[in-house]
Amino acid sequence: MSDVRLPGRFRRRTTIAVLPVSVRHPALTALLTLLFTLPLSSSTVVHAQNQTTPNTEPAQPAAEAEKPKLPLVSEMKLPSAEELLTGDPLDWIVLQKEEVLVTQPVYPRPATLEKLAKQNEDLRSAKTRPPRDPGETQEEYQERMARLIDETLNLTVILPDTVKVDAVNQAAEYKLNIARNIDRIIYHEDLMLRRTDILINEGKLDTAFEMLLALDRTAKGWPGFEERRNRLIFEEAQVRLREDDLESALAFFEELYTLAPQYAGLREGIGRTIERLVLSAREKNDLRQARYYITRLQQSDPQHPIAVSLTKQFTQEAADLLQQASAQFGRGEFPEAVASAQQAARVWPVHPQLRNVFRMVASRYQVLSVGVQRLPGDPTPFFLPTAADQRHLSLLAADLFEIRSFDRAPAYQSRFFEEWTPTDLGRQIVFSLQPRRAAWESIPVLTAPQIVRSIGDRLRPDSPWYDERLATFVHSIDVRSPYEFEMNFLNVPVRPQALFRFPVRGLSHDRSPSLEDGTTAGNSVTAESNAVGDGVATSAEPDFLANLLSSRFQVHDQTEERVVFRRMIPQSERLSSFAVAEIIETKYGNDESCVKGLLSGDVSVVPHLPIWLAEQFDSDERFFVEPYGVPTTHVLQFNPESKALQNSEFRRALATSLDRQKILSETVLRNPNSTRGRIVSAPFPSRSYAYDPTIEPRERDLPLSISLLTFAKKRFGGELPELTMVCEPDDTVRQAAEEIAQQWQRFGLKVDVVSDNGAPTPKKWDIVYRTVSMAEPVTDLWPFLTMKPDARVADLEYLPDWLRQSMIELEQSVDFNGSVAKLKELHFRLRELALVIPLWEIDDVIVIRKNIQGFSQRPTQPYQNVERWTVQPFYPQDGI
Repeated sequence: MSDVRLPGRFRRRTTIAVLPVSVRHPALTALLTLLFTLPLSSSTVVHAQNQTTPNTEPAQPAAEAEKPKLPLVSEMKLPSAEELLTGDPLDWIVLQKEEVLVTQPVYPRPATLEKLAKQNEDLRSAKTRPPRDPGETQEEYQERMARLIDETLNLTVILPDTVKVDAVNQAAEYKLNIARNIDRIIYHEDLMLRRTDILINEGKLDTAFEMLLALDRTAKGWPGFEERRNRLIFEEAQVRLREDDLESALAFFEELYTLAPQYAGLREGIGRTIERLVLSAREKNDLRQARYYITRLQQSDPQHPIAVSLTKQFTQEAADLLQQASAQFGRGEFPEAVASAQQAARVWPVHPQLRNVFRMVASRYQVLSVGVQRLPGDPTPFFLPTAADQRHLSLLAADLFEIRSFDRAPAYQSRFFEEWTPTDLGRQIVFSLQPRRAAWESIPVLTAPQIVRSIGDRLRPDSPWYDERLATFVHSIDVRSPYEFEMNFLNVPVRPQALFRFPVRGLSHDRSPSLEDGTTAGNSVTAESNAVGDGVATSAEPDFLANLLSSRFQVHDQTEERVVFRRMIPQSERLSSFAVAEIIETKYGNDESCVKGLLSGDVSVVPHLPIWLAEQFDSDERFFVEPYGVPTTHVLQFNPESKALQNSEFRRALATSLDRQKILSETVLRNPNSTRGRIVSAPFPSRSYAYDPTIEPRERDLPLSISLLTFAKKRFGGELPELTMVCEPDDTVRQAAEEIAQQWQRFGLKVDVVSDNGAPTPKKWDIVYRTVSMAEPVTDLWPFLTMKPDARVADLEYLPDWLRQSMIELEQSVDFNGSVAKLKELHFRLRELALVIPLWEIDDVIVIRKNIQGFSQRPTQPYQNVERWTVQPFYPQDGI
């Protein structure tokens, strides 16, 4: 390394590097002694004294015949991309005879010759030359001007190699007369641009991009850079277009449009890409995506022929659909008219006639769009009814009694009975039916004989709908009139409405012609012989929808992606206002997609969302966030046939080792300040009459857990058993289950979490993670513990003796206070023996767009009184 002083204001510190092999010339040093002035060193400065123009004639050679030749510019080999990117920068000085001298970068750059000529002109002009410094003599000033002019007439160049001066390697620095020797300069940056052109021609676009990136970083704004950059972007877009990567091609075209909107071929390229994207979106029936691309083109180039053509095409298609909707509405084909108007809104929502036509048809035939994560019947290893199944059944069938609201105890309502009056100290109830249905209802009017036949079917042991619990209470049923019947009880039920939470059916199989032909006043059904254990149901699972008489809605159409429900009885034409006529459940597969569908306007209701996602709608004025009346409790329940979990110490170890608060805050709620979740100690709600607030939730106790696991390990022969946990098909449940398994794994316990929707139910499982909303523990606790749909004594076989006896005593309670006391006793014992592990309860919510009105406050299930909901006309607008 040597310090080199460049002339005047262009001085800089230079590091000498070795010339690459491809441009090194062995005879270069000898030739330079013939072309240039003497080398400059720290002790040698050559300049003309007392002359305006210094003499820069090179020394004449001793032997002209031995003069080596420099390569011609046509003979020079362009450096490779690797040499240009990794080697030292080198310029090509093209001499008058087209010979090339390779040097280190010259300065000033670019346009070196032009800049030096301008400096020379300024120095020679009296108006532009620098003034004399204070204290500087005239002679010193003239000498300084001469030196500056000399620097503009001669270009200082530094060769890539070094020369020996006094046995010391120094930079080979020379002055070259511009006028006599130099024709032009090809800079290192120009060589990079030339190599970029070749790379683009060869299709090596990645390397070309790397070359331009390096050039932009070291010489920003270099002449010719923008032209190559634009060409590279255009070629990249063309390649993506040929590869059918249309979205990427459009991104490159649009980037080029922001840089050079008039670039040749750009307008045609964008139009061709948009046209193909729109066609692809239409093939996928994604009209919103198709409109998005059209609008995207309109925003950048409103008069583009493709934009004009596609806009005209979509507008005409929407106009045809609106005309069709109006014609269908006139013929009374309301579902078809709404479908046509909705399709027009999907095709082109900005059509000027859409609003009026859509309001007309959508007000008459109201469609409720619901976004769900699962549809009923989707495959899952979870063997209990899923939330989708329960939602489906509640919509299709209306029970004799339904829970209207919940506040410590449920309040009931009935669509069928005007009155139910208990007499004889509760041993008899007279049921009076409604002789006509309300205008908003969609269930048929039922008569007393139909309901009595349905109840009688549940009292027969050989019926698939045999209800062992109901049979222990009912003594006889007498029909008084077509709209009134009387029921007599053997035992007084504590909560009689809870016994009749089932739909009305026709007979599953007839045993008496009179029941088929119609029962009149005075006919009766008795159940005196139907004591507990006298009969069992058939082994085959009955079809829940078979012979239903109390259907609210029916399935009109079902695919893997959606289910369409329609009213069993259409609304009358004479009504002044209408309500929901059709419900469409669309499957999104995950919670985030449901939120996207809700925000985009594709659906107006999402019946279930994780709390951390639902909370984002609290401040959104477009939506209602309505909490359910009954909270959802998350529970770990054990398989009574699992030998490992029959060990009470092992169960208690599992319970005391869990950090439930951490999982609740970080995984379920994802907000430590949220008030919509809490740790509980029972499977029923903390606001329920059965919940004892003095029983604290079990705390995490690591020393106790380790002690219990050590004891259980000895019982198992020195090794802890591997467990299998089946999860309810829900993203939040799965994530919480995986976190539970990880916590247990830290204690050396391996748990296999089964949550894949496509997997079958494992033959052997140990734990089930389920969610329950137990509004009526006095009747719901039995089927919860046995994991069966009904309360049957045979199902208690696998439970401990004390628990079987406690459940039977609960059934035989004759007053409500006694039942509450027994439930609180069960609460304590279930916690102490860890027969179930209650985790936490969540105040789940339903999110409803504000164009929906008439829904229940704090509903107990998603479709509560959905027949009364009204849907104001709404269709999604494009928000680009």
